[in-house]
Amino acid sequence: MIGSLLSFNLSIEAKKKIKKSKTTKINSPKKSKAKKVPKLTEKLLIDSLISPGIRYKNLMIPDRRRYITTHIIEADLTKKNISLEILKAGNQMNELKKIQEIIDEIASKEGKSIIAAINANFWRAYSNYPIGPTVKDGYVIEMKTHKRWSSCFFTKDNKPFIDNFYVEGTVTKKNGWVFNLISVNRRRDSLGAVLYNKFAGDSIPYVPINNYKKEYLKALELAKSDIEYQDTTDFMFDSVAFAREFQSNKRFAMLEYGLPKYTLKILSEPAVNKDIICRVVRFDTVPVHLPENCFILSFGKETPSDYYPEIGDTLKVRFSTNVHSEKVFYNSVAGTPRIVRQGKVSNEAVAEGSRSRRFINYPLPRTAIGFDRAKTKFFMVTIGGNNGKGLSSGASLSKLGYIMKHIGCYDAMNLDGGGSSVMLVNGKNIVHKNNPDYSRRISVALGISVMP
Repeated sequence: MIGSLLSFNLSIEAKKKIKKSKTTKINSPKKSKAKKVPKLTEKLLIDSLISPGIRYKNLMIPDRRRYITTHIIEADLTKKNISLEILKAGNQMNELKKIQEIIDEIASKEGKSIIAAINANFWRAYSNYPIGPTVKDGYVIEMKTHKRWSSCFFTKDNKPFIDNFYVEGTVTKKNGWVFNLISVNRRRDSLGAVLYNKFAGDSIPYVPINNYKKEYLKALELAKSDIEYQDTTDFMFDSVAFAREFQSNKRFAMLEYGLPKYTLKILSEPAVNKDIICRVVRFDTVPVHLPENCFILSFGKETPSDYYPEIGDTLKVRFSTNVHSEKVFYNSVAGTPRIVRQGKVSNEAVAEGSRSRRFINYPLPRTAIGFDRAKTKFFMVTIGGNNGKGLSSGASLSKLGYIMKHIGCYDAMNLDGGGSSVMLVNGKNIVHKNNPDYSRRISVALGISVMP
């Protein structure tokens, strides 16, 4: 009895061990070797001299498991026949056009051959005004700085300067009286002095009183046509907000009716940080034609009459910058943020007033400009977005800063991006090769022209 029980117990223990052993063997996971992710290496797909002193490069820069498709224009600023050009849509403050249309218009009206171009400024939704100081050939299109955004100003010989520029405008009478300009090319209320130039339109106020509905419907149709180019960083189109902004801009334009307006004949070359000598040639309170080579100086309701100039008076108009005031500037674009400062990657988005995580950190299509320490090489760069196959992506602002430094920039800044990012080389859409007409309407472009 005892022997049988012992034998039975031993038999049970043996079966338990066998069962346990089998269970352990079955459930034991097989060790598998970890798959090695192949290390991506930088690829230079294209390096082409598109014109003496101007190169186009297509660089694939590794970023984890994807590539960042980088399109680069490098211009030699020591070449006297190379010039950086500010390209304003329709040559008007509030116009938007596709970059292809802007270049064609410049070629036909100004006879300039634009070898390469990229999109530039951000612009205000619905009103279409460029954001930040914008200057073309010495004429100030937009004076105000948005928040603490960066700008790039250019001297006559194309020397670039990136900084947090602020611009103020003044008018000096012959008796030494100086008064400040509250804005250029648009009025936001009936107070203060406003200076209009050719980018405001051919008459002041530019918006006509009649055909309001027709004008509104045309503007609405054009605004809606840009929806297909929206990306995750863009505002969503709001027809109610559009109507409100349209009415607001029209109302502000109507403020000019009845205000005293003086036509100033420009006698010296327009520029920033330099006196622009003008002569008063006409006085009006009704809508006035803006002649070629003239300004219109408009005074607000509160202006004392002894501030008004006389016909024949000589006035000095001056636009001054807060930094680099010893330099005379002829062109500028604006954007945000600065991404390379004195040779170091420096994402200054928060310091300039931008806090959107998506704008700062997401891998998005980007556009940027920069230059080397000697200011002899100028770089225009666009970053493509996701190609739909998971093989390439856009760039965060920090990554964009790394790229700009990597290609040789001592200073660099970000421009408008996302659905606006575009680059044309010899008329070809480099970013969207399969769809050459693909381009959102933009306010300002930056181009490179070559003189024969």
